[in-house]
Amino acid sequence: EKVLHFFKSQRDDQLLHFKEIDGQVHFYLMQFYHQLSFFAYFGQTPSLQAFLSCRSVAIAIQCGFCKYSSIALASFASILCGKFKDVSNGYRIGSVALQLLTRFDATSLIPAVYLNFYGMVAHHKEPILDVSDKLHKGFQIGMSVGDSTIALMNGLHYIQKSFVGG
Repeated sequence: EKVLHFFKSQRDDQLLHFKEIDGQVHFYLMQFYHQLSFFAYFGQTPSLQAFLSCRSVAIAIQCGFCKYSSIALASFASILCGKFKDVSNGYRIGSVALQLLTRFDATSLIPAVYLNFYGMVAHHKEPILDVSDKLHKGFQIGMSVGDSTIALMNGLHYIQKSFVGG
């Protein structure tokens, strides 16, 4: 609730220019939470994954944004859309996550952010074929940067969304 309240009180341009993380400890902590949430996802523990996502976003709000904040925001957006059925806030936060990829030049994290945003959020508001194209791009980038697991998950969502889109 505190995290969501923060996002409701900020305009998009304020979020995009939010302060940058100020210390290496918090940067590595964000990276650690990203890795841990990956294991929580595959361990099928959604409550732990939701906790890690919210905790990562809370750290980003407290200490500033870094490239791993884009994954935290995209994951938080997917939780909002899935568990809480809050599509409008989820889509808004997910869109900010996409823009943070550009701010921090985080090409290697595109597949993970695309998986969360286009796989779980964007299909609520964007044309399904556009969403599937982005998931295909996430697959291609994931394979090119050597992140085959996330790339294949993008590929699975790409196939699913393409099938639904006809």
